Amino acid sequence: MPLLDEGNVRGVLCVDRLDRPFTAHEEELVASAARYVLRAIENERVFGRLERAKAEQDHLYAATQRLAGALTEAEVLKAGVESARAIASFDLAAITVVHDGERGPNEVLHEVRAVAGAADFEALVGLRFGDNGGLVAQAVKSRATLPHRGDHDPHTQVVFTRRHPLRIELGDEPGDGLPREADVRSILVVPLSLHERALGTLVLGARRRGAFREFAGEGARTTLEVLASHVATSLANARMLAKLEELATTDGLTGLLNKRVLLELGAQKVRAAARYGKALAVIQTDIDHFKRINDTHGHDVGDQVIKGLAGILRRLKRGTDYVARFGGEEFVIICEETGAEGAVQLAERVREELARTTFHAGSGQSFQVQCSLGVATHPHDGATWDELYKATDEALYASKREGRNKTTLAPGSAGRRAAG
Repeated sequence: MPLLDEGNVRGVLCVDRLDRPFTAHEEELVASAARYVLRAIENERVFGRLERAKAEQDHLYAATQRLAGALTEAEVLKAGVESARAIASFDLAAITVVHDGERGPNEVLHEVRAVAGAADFEALVGLRFGDNGGLVAQAVKSRATLPHRGDHDPHTQVVFTRRHPLRIELGDEPGDGLPREADVRSILVVPLSLHERALGTLVLGARRRGAFREFAGEGARTTLEVLASHVATSLANARMLAKLEELATTDGLTGLLNKRVLLELGAQKVRAAARYGKALAVIQTDIDHFKRINDTHGHDVGDQVIKGLAGILRRLKRGTDYVARFGGEEFVIICEETGAEGAVQLAERVREELARTTFHAGSGQSFQVQCSLGVATHPHDGATWDELYKATDEALYASKREGRNKTTLAPGSAGRRAAG
């Protein structure tokens, strides 16, 4: 007896016996039983869908809570891939982001930023690729989930680039006759869309063929698209927060630390040096005759000179040094675990490199500039940040009084150095 659902055969109910044929009444009983079985099957399917939907909504709620607490881009990406795998447990979850205009004003660069799942895919993190015919690039362009049925043919389709096919090491025991690796046969690429713009994609993969076909309509596929929307919002918020943090802590012209951060950092580093008995030096520098540069060539050229010195400071500083623009043409370097000798060497390298640098003004004019520097060390020139900075400032002005374009060591450190 066929189990018919709106004309479609969903199964067959088989009943037999050996002694006599079925009567019409018995056949009607079997037909009634078939209808009952069909209703029972459909009820179980509905209950199953409801249970899956409830589990997906629970996972989605947990994901939104976790994403709401993610303040950095790295935290958002980690929460995104792990939440995706909780909703749809497959072999691979990855997030790509879009870098607009890095290669040119009209070019898009994609980067794999986070991966969860099989260890084989960890090497994909950091992979960068341009606008190509792959599923990731196409999903970003169309802002639509691809491919439609979720099936992936590794021979005809590209996910990231052709040089990086998705294969999973199965880890079977040697000698068992089974393949050592398998292709990813199911792929779902969901765009991370915000305000009609895709910030990247959420990529899910499975080695089982047909793993995403049940998502072609409603259900988990829709839940994943909602999750992707939350990830995009959290990603945009994290980037805005990072930008605000950058604006609050860096100098707009040079990109170095600003005065407010330097004052807080200086006091902190002096306390740490006193507590742990570590060496600490401070260097202060400014550009000689800077007003003359502005008056002669204009403020735009003066800004170029300031940025030129900032670039030299950024290149020459060590990993334990902090460089800030203190204001105008004045810069300060905090050197952790550095004594007078090392600080003076760094200051001299800065002075010499600036003196060798050529700057250009209008009408083909070129010129060179010089700088003066002062150096002081803790605790010989000051026990607090204010005392140490004042000693550095006085050493700087001693350099200017003595003809400029030189480095002067503060008296406390200079006396100690001479005695040594």
